[in-house]
Amino acid sequence: MRAQNCGSPWRAVSASRWGIYSRSSRWRTTVGSNRLLTVPEAAARLNVTERWVRRAIFEKRFAVVRLGRLVRVPAEALDAYVDANAVPAARSGGVVPLARRLAR
Repeated sequence: MRAQNCGSPWRAVSASRWGIYSRSSRWRTTVGSNRLLTVPEAAARLNVTERWVRRAIFEKRFAVVRLGRLVRVPAEALDAYVDANAVPAARSGGVVPLARRLAR
């Protein structure tokens, strides 16, 4: 079927055998953890700046997908990076609070 024009070519709605979907949502829907994130989305997910994500990509800290000039970060690559860099909590048995150390 032909796309119906809604005033703007970017808002064209296409009908297909999978149902009706917009052009923009067609590319954003993925299944499970195979989601490819943009740099701003990856930065928001890690709660860091876009510059930090771009530097981490340049330093090859985690895997990326390059689609021409576009760079996408797999969500599972971010999860693996966070898991690999997680620091376990310290046990409270050997740690002396600062107030008790100063009181001695």
